[in-house]
Formats: sequence, C-alpha cells, structure tokens
Amino acid sequence: MSAKVDAVIFKLPNAITMEQVANVRPVLKALDKAISAMKLRKISYVMELVEQQFENLDVSVSVDEAAVERARGISIPLSQVTRLILETAVHHGLVYHLARADVIRTGEVAQANKVCTGKAVAQAVVRTGEVAAADGALTCSAGGPKK
Repeated sequence: MSAKVDAVIFKLPNAITMEQVANVRPVLKALDKAISAMKLRKISYVMELVEQQFENLDVSVSVDEAAVERARGISIPLSQVTRLILETAVHHGLVYHLARADVIRTGEVAQANKVCTGKAVAQAVVRTGEVAAADGALTCSAGGPKK
C-alpha cells in the first residue's frame, strides 16, 4: 500500500505540470475520507483509481512524445543540420577546434555546403589558423580559406 502511495506522490507534480490532472481536490478528499474511516477496501479502491488515471496519463504522454520525435526527425534534413552547425562554428570561430577534433568528416561539409570537404577545412584552418566566412559559407582552395 505504501508503495502505491509513494508512486502517486511521485507522479502527481508531473501530472499537474502537464495539466492532465486539472483538479486533484476531489481525489484527495475521497482518499482523506477513506483514510479517516480506516477502511482498507476504500483506500485500496481509491488508490487503484488514481493509479489507473496515471497509467492512462503515461500512455498518452508516451504517444505524444513518440509523435513529436517522429515529426521532428522527418522535418529536418541532415544536410541542413550539418550546414547550420558549420555556419555557427564559422561564425563563432570554432571550426579550428572542430577540425582538430575530427568532427568535420570528409564529405559532410561538401554535402551540406557543396563548397569544400572536411579535410580541406581542417588543412586550411590548421595551416593558416584563421577561418573565413563569406555569406555564412566557408570557401576553400588549395592555398587555404578565402574571404
């Protein structure tokens, strides 16, 4: 019985935050009456009702989370994510660290930017120690990055 009470107490703040449990007062009143009367059957019945509500809440939350994850994965192409990461790194001067850590791998930058490969970025940045940005895109040549 104490495990059931503990489980309900643990789940209650999340349920209130998610506005799934709009009014807890009637449930608490019913539970309080059952505890006051010390009728174990009533207490057990109320706790089972509360547990069932929380199980339903857990199922609906997991379905919602799964739907959001599927939609998020479908709506954002990997090439756009890679390009955004590179542009942010260029803007903040982080490409040197990314290249040194081998985060920018051959082909990913070329696929995202259609401008240069990850090896060219790493070699150019290591050689010159600077990163050039032209309209948010990094351009490379044999001599290093250009502005």
